[in-house]
Amino acid sequence: MLPWSVGWYERDEEGLRAELVAWLLGHAAIRLRESGASADLQHRIRLLGLTGEDRWTDPYWPGYRY
Repeated sequence: MLPWSVGWYERDEEGLRAELVAWLLGHAAIRLRESGASADLQHRIRLLGLTGEDRWTDPYWPGYRY
């Protein structure tokens, strides 16, 4: 579920979610880095681009156990 309401004419929540992730990975990551955002926030955005086992085994994934 998206963190905002979707109008009746935009029922494609999965498409909107994918668009948001693409924007975050393509634009927000650069802006966060340039603005001096915390390393933790930068890693959390980067994790959105990982899938499957790569995501769950990444040392920056919340709850990761060494």
